[in-house]
Amino acid sequence: EDTQVIIDAFNSDSNVFDVKGAGTAMRFLTAFLAGMDGEWIVQGSKRMHERPIYPLVDTLKAIGADIEYLKNEG
Repeated sequence: EDTQVIIDAFNSDSNVFDVKGAGTAMRFLTAFLAGMDGEWIVQGSKRMHERPIYPLVDTLKAIGADIEYLKNEG
């Protein structure tokens, strides 16, 4: 699932990426898009929104990434 989600994201013209339940894709896209110009939304399943991503987000913010949580923080 992760590989297909990433392939779909790279082939998309949208700035919104739905990773469904693919945790590796969520983390990869978050880090990758943090270094790209533009505004991006990475979203996933309900369960994905319950999983912690703050260690990655905090690290990316520490090196200058501008990341906001649209729903629950962390």
